Amino acid sequence: MTPMAIRRLALLANIARRSVLVFLVMAAACAPPAGAPVAPAPASTFPPPPVPTAGVPFALPAPLPTPGGPVTAYPSLNSVTDLAFAPDGALWASTYEGLVRWDLATDNFQLMSEADGLPSPGVLSLAFAPDGSLWAGTQSGVARYDGSSWRTYQLAGGQGDDLVYDVAVAPGGDVWAGTGRGASHFDGRAWRAFSPADGLAGAPVWQVAPAPDGTVWFSTHSGGVSRFDPASGSWTTFTAPDSWQLPSARKLAIGPDGLPWVHIGYDNVYRFDGRRWVLAYPTSGQWVCDMAFSGDGGPWIATCGGFHAHGGGLLHREGGQWSALTAKDGLVSDDLTALALRPDGVIAVGSQQGIGIHQAGRWRTLRTGPVLPTVTGAAVTPDGVAWFAFGDEHLQTAGGGLARFEGQRWQYVNSANGLPVSDNVRTLEVAPDGSLWAGGGCSLGRLREDKWEILATCDQVNGNVVNLSFAPDGTVWFATEFDVFRLDAEGLVRYAQQLPLALSAAADGTAWVSHNPIQGGWISTLAARSPDGQPPAGQPITDTLGIGVVTSLAGAADGTIWAGSGSGVARLAGPGAARLYTTVDGLPEGGVVDLALAPDRSLWAATPRAVARLDGDRWMSYDLGLSDAGIRAIAVGNERIWLATNRGVFSLLVAQR
Repeated sequence: MTPMAIRRLALLANIARRSVLVFLVMAAACAPPAGAPVAPAPASTFPPPPVPTAGVPFALPAPLPTPGGPVTAYPSLNSVTDLAFAPDGALWASTYEGLVRWDLATDNFQLMSEADGLPSPGVLSLAFAPDGSLWAGTQSGVARYDGSSWRTYQLAGGQGDDLVYDVAVAPGGDVWAGTGRGASHFDGRAWRAFSPADGLAGAPVWQVAPAPDGTVWFSTHSGGVSRFDPASGSWTTFTAPDSWQLPSARKLAIGPDGLPWVHIGYDNVYRFDGRRWVLAYPTSGQWVCDMAFSGDGGPWIATCGGFHAHGGGLLHREGGQWSALTAKDGLVSDDLTALALRPDGVIAVGSQQGIGIHQAGRWRTLRTGPVLPTVTGAAVTPDGVAWFAFGDEHLQTAGGGLARFEGQRWQYVNSANGLPVSDNVRTLEVAPDGSLWAGGGCSLGRLREDKWEILATCDQVNGNVVNLSFAPDGTVWFATEFDVFRLDAEGLVRYAQQLPLALSAAADGTAWVSHNPIQGGWISTLAARSPDGQPPAGQPITDTLGIGVVTSLAGAADGTIWAGSGSGVARLAGPGAARLYTTVDGLPEGGVVDLALAPDRSLWAATPRAVARLDGDRWMSYDLGLSDAGIRAIAVGNERIWLATNRGVFSLLVAQR
């Protein structure tokens, strides 16, 4: 698998509502003093968001079962896998949700998906042929676009593989594909597959690079670098000269002299001088996700970070010296996934958070839809604006900040343009006064009357803020992976080492907390501070319903406390008898990940692939039709239900009664 595929799989594997990583040593070492008052920092003016790109709804393959009407999907097309400039100067970007064609003169864009003829939404590679046609390597074959329609070539019928990591076009128009089983060649009439049995160094083939002299170079997973001469049909394999591990070859590019450059996983970039491989750039443990050469022959390297290091941005060598462009210079991200250079000097870089364009002496960012594919929080403010959070449980990335959607366009807010907390935003909630609260990293911020202010900092809070809830009097209860905090006019109180999974304020001002299984996995209540200012001990609540480990909690104005778990949804307190609802009662599936109360007082429950509404004692279920949606959070508006998922944002049109 490619580094990008590994990182994407690691990201999608984290579908749990709350992280259960527990570092007790860190919690003890970094704990702020209990009962220490908090002096809120001065409010900062909230600047206008950058000019956004339009959000274009994506219709799901199957309509939502009635009642409920259709569901609309807003996938993120910002996780870029490859970039290519067309002959007309337009920029094409491949993503895991389809293709985007950008007109860089206007920043207008066109989307292409399976509905337009692509064999798969996951496109990993792009290449233009001399005749102007576009070739795409997808997760389900190779596709060719002639400007009006797509034609798909399935390779698995022969010796090839339909999982295509790379596609390249030789100067004469022949097409080469690197696949999970080897390589495939198309001469315009038929495909021919090559495997290690034919002389290829190994499989999978990560990248293919045709050279001007007619030879073709391949980087393989375990066998080294191969060179194929179509004229003679001969193969040459380069393995491990000079003691460095060529078999772990990844990215491959042909230099201005017609000879290859190759990146070695966990090692450096080397170039071939015709006789031997020589060091071109020492990466110091960073991965290289793409390489390209400008018209004057200057090399450019896009770094993407590894398991132990962040990326170093965009590297360029000029006059024998290497220099780096990073996010501080306006780059979209320091972790780059793709690179393309236009002959007139325009630079395009891809990342998991959109495309960076350097043109007319400045950088700008292009995005479509939600910032990241994985959305970690959702909230709807009283003005009807839907907000979404983009945190990240992966240790090597910093999250994507916030996005707001008003029904016509997306706007983006991060630490570079007004967000006072970390871009690793894991939770969003609306307070009783209508203000928006965001937990970003180990900080807590509030947006009120178009001004952001920070109300808790990393000096006071240990761990990432993962849950927020408000008592009727406006008191804020919030939780990190380790502790629970209570914030009011008198300051901040810490309830240490609660190891919370879920949190909700109750109508009486207490907080209900579910604990990590290491702490027993059940729930307790936390009261306000005692007369001496210290947090009182929590009151455990026995599980008499068999609900098990609670992953979500919601407190209603009438005193009802709702809890969601792998078993279903339980009413634990308030009017009516305690009760556990399961799939027998109409829930679509087990594994409730979030709960939300609607303005009409009905309760909404989200499971990984569906949502359900409790109206009285009856559940009404709505299935998104996607087994891998990975719902993480639910927010209720006046007419729509908004879902934060691992596949972007979904909205469900449901009129509230």
